[in-house]
Amino acid sequence: MLVIIGGSGMLFAASQTLTEHSQTQVLLCGRQQARYQAILTAFDHAEFFPFDFSQAESYTALAEKLNQQTRPISLLAWIHSPYYPHLLKLLDEIKPLLKKAYLVKGSNSNPLPEALISDFPLTVIQLGKHTSENRWLTHQEISQQVLETVEGEQAV
Repeated sequence: MLVIIGGSGMLFAASQTLTEHSQTQVLLCGRQQARYQAILTAFDHAEFFPFDFSQAESYTALAEKLNQQTRPISLLAWIHSPYYPHLLKLLDEIKPLLKKAYLVKGSNSNPLPEALISDFPLTVIQLGKHTSENRWLTHQEISQQVLETVEGEQAV
């Protein structure tokens, strides 16, 4: 199973491509189902799960849902750094099922808790400015960077 948290905005293209190429169920977690509608309509194996990354209850509900199944889980998340403790708790609760986790970090986000780095199969995708131009990455460039990282590790 592939779980995507925060993939309806800047990561939409990555969410769409990963869902298209996934051979397993994809759980799209976000606040607004309508933002994922194109993916949900196009792919029968995509499912929406209501999720607010700023609310601890969302992480608890997601852990409960994920622990009801037995398939390995790959997780891609773009969560703001103040909510890393919630992510840490989620990963701990699904640890027996967790195959791989990817965390997209903005260039100005806070450092990761040590437990995220040491206790889980986590790859950090660090975003920043364009390498040859003085500008931030576009949504498409961000999605491309995520896809290259995920596909390069052949985890999904």
